[in-house]
Amino acid sequence: MNPNIFIPTCDKKEIEMETEKRNRETRNRYRDYRCVYKLKSWVQDHEKNFVASTFCQNPCEGAGKVFETTVSKYVNSNLYLKPNHPFNNLCHNPAEWAREYLHNHPQHMDCELLADNPAEWAGRILNRQPKDEILWKELVQNPTEWAGKMIKRVAKSSYFFWDTYYLYSNPSPWVYDVIKKFSLEPVWYILSENPAEWAREMLMKDPERINFSHLCLNPAEWARELLLENPSRIDYNYLCLNPAKWVWEILETNPGGIFWSWLCRNPSDWVVDVLEKNQFHINWYWLSKNPHLFEYDYAFIRERFWNTFGEELMQVCFHPRNMGKFSGWGYESGLEEDF
Repeated sequence: MNPNIFIPTCDKKEIEMETEKRNRETRNRYRDYRCVYKLKSWVQDHEKNFVASTFCQNPCEGAGKVFETTVSKYVNSNLYLKPNHPFNNLCHNPAEWAREYLHNHPQHMDCELLADNPAEWAGRILNRQPKDEILWKELVQNPTEWAGKMIKRVAKSSYFFWDTYYLYSNPSPWVYDVIKKFSLEPVWYILSENPAEWAREMLMKDPERINFSHLCLNPAEWARELLLENPSRIDYNYLCLNPAKWVWEILETNPGGIFWSWLCRNPSDWVVDVLEKNQFHINWYWLSKNPHLFEYDYAFIRERFWNTFGEELMQVCFHPRNMGKFSGWGYESGLEEDF
């Protein structure tokens, strides 16, 4: 053997440390609920097209994982400093992963942007803020009960400024209570977007006030009926933003009227299916917000199951004491009742 050849030796402690590191990473991955999701296979080919400022608003838990890996290059970028950093848009996002990130990076917290966030954690933060730090015109369009309580609490105050433009787009029952209590004048074209039953009743009392362009944004079944009764008044551009499933049935009858860029802003699951077949029409800036870009990662779920509690669960379930239950689970136990 040539004495000049260096043969590296592996220190046993180093090997143990490396093994423990890998095991720890695996355990953390199994505990991370965000790993349960993955991007749809055809979407993965377009990851480079994701836009940080809109992807921050994607409420799917799987988006949190992609957020860490795909758009992390923006974290230390000098181009995106507060107050215009795109990560501030996380304040609009109701997902738990968004809350965790904002908690760990308070420099991206903007309480004004929390006003339209329906999450309970957003409500807890806003309830601790001074009145002058709350964007009330945004809060009036928040459909949650906690938003309604905050609005009612200050509604009698001279401090509060009514912005009925946003208020009439909110379908919550508490909104109708406020409208009646303060005899607010309707904003009819915005009311036409509102899917609530009380909004329909108000419109039907004065149908000449219905704005059909804004009605095309309304996902309610009664809105669909009105549009089908007045097909010449359908605004197909606005209809592309409507999340209801029945919208595509109408759009298919007039494919030349589809405004694809607006359709990409639509957050519905059927939009993702349509765009999969029309990828050359995709505007990734808007589509990045759609939570339906993700699907369950069954391969990972299976791996996590068998590498954690899977074997123990099988031992418990198929213990001989449970043989009488096998037939109900779809297995033959060999007992008489199975036959």
